[in-house]
Amino acid sequence: MRITLVFVWDAGDGLLVLGYPKESYTKLTGNFFSLRALRALPLYAAGILAVDLLLLFLGYYLSKRNIIRNTEPIIASIETLSDGKPVSLSLRGELCEVAESVNKASRILGRQNEARTNWISGGFPRYTNTAFHYYGVCRTYRAKRCRQRHDPGAGRQYSSGKV
Repeated sequence: MRITLVFVWDAGDGLLVLGYPKESYTKLTGNFFSLRALRALPLYAAGILAVDLLLLFLGYYLSKRNIIRNTEPIIASIETLSDGKPVSLSLRGELCEVAESVNKASRILGRQNEARTNWISGGFPRYTNTAFHYYGVCRTYRAKRCRQRHDPGAGRQYSSGKV
């Protein structure tokens, strides 16, 4: 074995001399590195990249699963709301604001359906102490509904422009 690289170290009591065989070390910008380590460097870099990609994919997968798990009840409640049925969501986390908006929309639609039902049945329960009452809208409306109940043809005189 032929030694071509020698390291010398002053150890205080004497000198430490290390000799290495030919092509076992190389010099890069003022430092010596093992050739075996330099040959393994691409494998280390590829391994680190693979672990980084694996962690990135794992984070993406867990985030997507969490979002899907939180959006499924919202989507189901929107479908239920589109059928005209009331909904109530109780979600926490990132999508709680969306759940609150869906709950608010459900309450508003419920009140509108209640008002529509009351309007069709002939009452103004929500507007009895408002401007509608003071301007006579409620009395006029109730009188017209009363005439239509007792005389079905009374409210259908639209051809002359008079009601």
